[in-house]
Amino acid sequence: MTDGPRRKIKTFNPDGTRKRGKGKRNTGAGVLMKLGNETMSTHSYGMGRKTNIYDGESLALLAGIGLATQLHETNKQIKSIYLYSDSSRGSPT
Repeated sequence: MTDGPRRKIKTFNPDGTRKRGKGKRNTGAGVLMKLGNETMSTHSYGMGRKTNIYDGESLALLAGIGLATQLHETNKQIKSIYLYSDSSRGSPT
């Protein structure tokens, strides 16, 4: 990837999920970090059975914000950070 404006754009895609596995429901959260079109890292968080989709979505958003903050503090050359979410459950309206 060349050093252009896209090189300075970091995206975070948080998401929460609630799935049934082996007869039990489990909640989780994840964050996908990208620089341009390149995947830089992925993060996943298991939350267990005594949680719901709202907890998963909220944790994913919180983790995404935390990771974006850490990234900005250590990489001042990144000028823009975008946080994308497909959920209104974990964010204020």
